[in-house]
Amino acid sequence: MGLKVKDDYWYIRRVVEAGERQGWLKKPSKMVVAVSGGSDSTALLWLLCQVWDPDKLVVAHLDHGIRKETSRRDAMFVKNLAESWGLDLKLQRVEVPKLCEKGESIEVAARRIRYDFLEETAQSVGAEWIALGHTANDQAETVLHNIIRGCGIKGLSGIPQRRGKIIRPIIDFSRRELMELLKSKGIEWVSDETNEETVYTRNKIRLDLIPYIERNFNKQVIKHLLGIAEIARPLSDLVENQASKVDLWSKREVYGLLKAWDKDVILKKGIDGAVEVILLEGKRRNLRPLSRERVLVLRELLKKRNFWRFQWEKNIEIAGERSLIALCCGSDLENKKTREQERIIPQGEEQGELDWDRWSISWKKIRHEGRKVKLGVFSAFIPCNNSYKIMSLEQFLASRSVGKALKEKVNIEKHLMKRRPVVTDEKSIFWIPGVGGLSLKIVGQERELLVLKAHEERRSL
Repeated sequence: MGLKVKDDYWYIRRVVEAGERQGWLKKPSKMVVAVSGGSDSTALLWLLCQVWDPDKLVVAHLDHGIRKETSRRDAMFVKNLAESWGLDLKLQRVEVPKLCEKGESIEVAARRIRYDFLEETAQSVGAEWIALGHTANDQAETVLHNIIRGCGIKGLSGIPQRRGKIIRPIIDFSRRELMELLKSKGIEWVSDETNEETVYTRNKIRLDLIPYIERNFNKQVIKHLLGIAEIARPLSDLVENQASKVDLWSKREVYGLLKAWDKDVILKKGIDGAVEVILLEGKRRNLRPLSRERVLVLRELLKKRNFWRFQWEKNIEIAGERSLIALCCGSDLENKKTREQERIIPQGEEQGELDWDRWSISWKKIRHEGRKVKLGVFSAFIPCNNSYKIMSLEQFLASRSVGKALKEKVNIEKHLMKRRPVVTDEKSIFWIPGVGGLSLKIVGQERELLVLKAHEERRSL
């Protein structure tokens, strides 16, 4: 028996409800719509045309270059569809197999490249939203996939209905309902033949595992999986909200690292709380979710006090030591000599500026009776009666003139901060741009001071 076709109002009302729940309906700005040409994304585009200003919709299609002729057919289909409906189109072709990172599967590479393309498209057209065509079937398959891989409460909650600017307006519809809608409107779509290949785990779950469970165990398995996600979602949101607070309290600005946290603060909520903060950062940066097994490995590493490294994906790592935990590029932790040589702040010059790696450091002499010596994060007032050098923390710690006690004070973060510049007289660290004075504080008043200011070229993933 076929599914009874609902009227347009039934479909549109459910999209409106999703928009109100996800928060995008009240902000009618530009929206990028990811359209592959399949039934899900084609139905998504038609429904959005009913509830959104078509002039503010931008169709985005990425030809992955994996299926050659049929992928070109899909791109042409989407192009013709956008033109016939009077919509703006952003079309791009790439060769995913040639762009795979070391150790990265084509499936994972295609996902990464696709999200990058959608984000770049949104930025180029000034769109506030990116709409994806995930359905209730995708949600159920994701929950089952996560259970098979091993997951916690976050995995049971499945696909988030919204993450930042990414929204999923048709997450409540089944794939069958969307196909019936298109048939009732006489709207065609194209089929990706790779969706029928069981070499991919997701396809095996959809084509083999779920039908097997429906035949032999429970015909309502999809409904029950969606129920699990519905129950788990508020608990997952609660955990994520707590992780956001801990992230806010514990984050530290550390030069050269993508993100850093104070270890003592991040662990105040326990090991599991620290893990959730790290996983939240991975989610924000669209990194591949960690399996339960790998989460357990990370959990054990967080207990260590000495230096450790954990590869997340590609060249992205989590690293930790006595006082710091950080997300960083693996190359920043390699045992390489610092590129920058030590630089001298000319004692005879009243003011000046020099570049050191990704830092720009300026200095200026000031004269003021009784002016206090102080150390800030990005500026410092230090005595003018010394000769100063700028070198890396690694170079400073390697110096024979540095006392053992002083080395112990700054050695706690030597791995994660070894390339950070320090202002020194070769015996003491007077100032570390982006940190301040650590525990090496200067006190007192001077008649003449050297004012230092530092600006860092920011890094992002």
